[in-house]
Amino acid sequence: LKMLVDGSLAATSSPHIAGYLLMGFGLISYLVAIFGGQTLVSLLLGAYGSIVQLLPLAAATFFWPRATKAGAICGILVGVGYNYLIVLKMTPKLWDIHAGIQGLVINIIVLVVVSLLTKPMEITHVRKFVTLMDTKPLPEQPTTREPMPETPAAEEPA
Repeated sequence: LKMLVDGSLAATSSPHIAGYLLMGFGLISYLVAIFGGQTLVSLLLGAYGSIVQLLPLAAATFFWPRATKAGAICGILVGVGYNYLIVLKMTPKLWDIHAGIQGLVINIIVLVVVSLLTKPMEITHVRKFVTLMDTKPLPEQPTTREPMPETPAAEEPA
């Protein structure tokens, strides 16, 4: 986590980390499916509980430019981890609310807190990808459009 916070995580090592995380989540999913003794519906609900953890990241990508990479990764990891803790019955379910929703709430809180505690990306970099909330044109874009050339009207047959 320290490498995520201070930005020293090299871009070349990110695919390796993603691969390890994918293998880890896959192994946990396999163990839950084999030894969980749950119905197919329960397994699907558990899987959706993990998938819904991508929602805060998707929303923050388009609507909150202050979100950081560290906040997004930490939020997803905490949300998925909490979801699995409930599914594996290591943590009690609160108020009979689905594990994925509980993980989602924690995910959002972690995403916001970690993003506010870490250094934001340069605004010029963010604007390359997110311009939904900003109505001002970017410096590289022309402020007005050139008029379209007029096309001659098709002559009607006599």
